[in-house]
Amino acid sequence: MKFVFDLDGTLTKYETLPAIAAKFGVEKELAVLTDKTIRGDTPFLESFIQRVEMLSEIDPNEISKLLSEVEVNQHLLQFILENNSDCIIATGNYRGWVEQLCEKFKCEYRCSEGSLIDGKVKLSKVFIKDDLVKELKEKGEFVVFIGDGNNDTEAMRLSDVGIACGIAHQPATSLMQLCDFVIYDDKTLGTFLKQIKSEKAGLTVVVPCAGIGSRLGLGKTKALVEINGKPLIKYICDYFSEIEDLRIVVGFQATSVIELVLKIRKNVIFAFNHDYFHTMTGASLALGARFCLDYVLAWDGDFMAKASDVKKIIEKQGEFICCTQPTSSDPVFVITDKTGQQAAGFSRVHGVLEWSGPAKIKRENISYNDGNTYNLLEPLLPMPLFEINGTDTDTYDDYLRLPKLLREWNYTNESADVFYRKLANKILSPLETRNKAPDFSIYDIEMVRAYGNERKAKLLELGAGTGLMTNELSGYFSEIVAVEKYKEFSKFIKAEKNVHIIVEDLLCFEPVEKFDVVTCFGLMNYFNEKEAHYIYRMAYDSLNKNGTLIVKHNMGLLEDVYVDKISDELNTYYFSIYRTLENEKKMVSDIGFIIEDVIDIYPDKFNRYSNTRYYAIICKKTV
Repeated sequence: MKFVFDLDGTLTKYETLPAIAAKFGVEKELAVLTDKTIRGDTPFLESFIQRVEMLSEIDPNEISKLLSEVEVNQHLLQFILENNSDCIIATGNYRGWVEQLCEKFKCEYRCSEGSLIDGKVKLSKVFIKDDLVKELKEKGEFVVFIGDGNNDTEAMRLSDVGIACGIAHQPATSLMQLCDFVIYDDKTLGTFLKQIKSEKAGLTVVVPCAGIGSRLGLGKTKALVEINGKPLIKYICDYFSEIEDLRIVVGFQATSVIELVLKIRKNVIFAFNHDYFHTMTGASLALGARFCLDYVLAWDGDFMAKASDVKKIIEKQGEFICCTQPTSSDPVFVITDKTGQQAAGFSRVHGVLEWSGPAKIKRENISYNDGNTYNLLEPLLPMPLFEINGTDTDTYDDYLRLPKLLREWNYTNESADVFYRKLANKILSPLETRNKAPDFSIYDIEMVRAYGNERKAKLLELGAGTGLMTNELSGYFSEIVAVEKYKEFSKFIKAEKNVHIIVEDLLCFEPVEKFDVVTCFGLMNYFNEKEAHYIYRMAYDSLNKNGTLIVKHNMGLLEDVYVDKISDELNTYYFSIYRTLENEKKMVSDIGFIIEDVIDIYPDKFNRYSNTRYYAIICKKTV
């Protein structure tokens, strides 16, 4: 195996010609020539002869000394130093100019030859890179070519693997049309070359995004389709932000996908499926998985999942196929074995579970298939099944229902947890949880006091926070059980004989006694519908007959309001769902509560936003 490297703009951090031009006062002439050459408007041979002519009267030693000081990409330098017998630098530049620079790499290098005649450089042989590749191939070598310019095109075409280097600038269009991979980061490229040289352990994530998305019918590849104002490929990059070897396979609208991804992260390997019109995701997966780590996670570019499930998939060991409850309008079903735990086949007609797209596969089990990913997997069956929350975005109907699904999956107690842990570790007084909002607890206290029943009633306070309400109500109830997830909040609750503090997540809390009143104040907007249903059911079961549930939080006025933004105060995401009053009433009614009253609890000045308002819902358990 031989690795052939272009020099300028590939091994060096920038093109060397502009540096020469700036030093010796020929900036304009060389800039124009360089630009034409990179674009392919001027053939390399012609360009090179003109370049030599421009610089022929300058002492080659001066140019050599200047180029020897050019910065090089350190990870590529390290790779070549460690594998120097397998590496060759190929540059059309004159030997007298680049000799000192090339010597840094301690490997073989080929370049144009010439001599000084009457103080001027005269070329005797112009080096052509594709001649080197032909020579190596005739010797039976497997050739990996890495370059960036139009003059690298034929050499890359003749190589077994072509890698376009985008570290210094966008590679030439001619390279992008035929390369196998394009990489824009020095470290990522160095790591990838090591993987080509020898197999490595770990997880590679391959995301096929080459298709035209014809069934979706939005005129763009599905990776660029926006859901809730965010392209699908952005969701996927976020899913795998901790994965070092992330590969995105591009084809249709490749330039747009690459440009978008590079705004998110540079350390991505882009693989090409140039035949995207005639092949499916199976081909893209196989192309993207070349020289991968020992396991590959296949993940279609249109597949969305619950973020917590993505983490489970990454951590789960061994080979498996992911499945979901049927969600897509055009599903592929999984046929299971008798145990229901193994995938035995796939069907377009029937099945209980839907084939969802993700699968973890051993490197040696990936082979080229121009069909779908499930066609690639069929010879490997049976394989273990792993059920997750996720859905494809194949059709327009899928596209229309995806926003709601994503909100349900990703707006969870887990989502709010990071924000509140940071807040809990920061506050020095109980009022700091209000952030910039005024203290409105006096209205909450006044409302709940009425249910104290001369200190005979028992109160369960779900989400007690810093005890702003608990501390004032201890004299009105015979017993208060205050449940709070964060110990740093609950430390502000006063120690009273009739007050019991339980530090626990509400989604894990199971009451061991009955209560007359249960309160849920300012917390239900941090739970999705499934989680909220669990808490309301738990509240219902914990109440005595004729007991009262009081739910109070900010609610959407015209529609459910979703908040997903960065908190300036804590520099982390803030998540919340402000369901409408009607939707919240329906949720508690579905549990079995009778709604006794709805209170517009605060004066206008406490309702800070035009699309939400604070309400308290008084609910009765009558059986």
